[in-house]
Amino acid sequence: MTYDKETVVKLLTENPSVVVKFKKKATGEDRVMPCTLNRDILVQAGQLKDAPKPERKVPEHLVHAYAVDIGAWRSFDINTVYDVAIG
Repeated sequence: MTYDKETVVKLLTENPSVVVKFKKKATGEDRVMPCTLNRDILVQAGQLKDAPKPERKVPEHLVHAYAVDIGAWRSFDINTVYDVAIG
């Protein structure tokens, strides 16, 4: 199954945790990343001020999200995502 950026970003925004599975582009390794863009969670984590700025030019294939398991901002290539689940 392929995922589009708009759908994944919507899920990340609406849910406190979304598990995204993808292949790391540099190594080909599988990565499981519980992450979010949910405003309430970002405020609780003190990360809202560090959210990527909308005016910043981000390549269309990249999604920036807050990785809740490590408490840091990460990005992934939407073209390497093979599973997305809420929770």
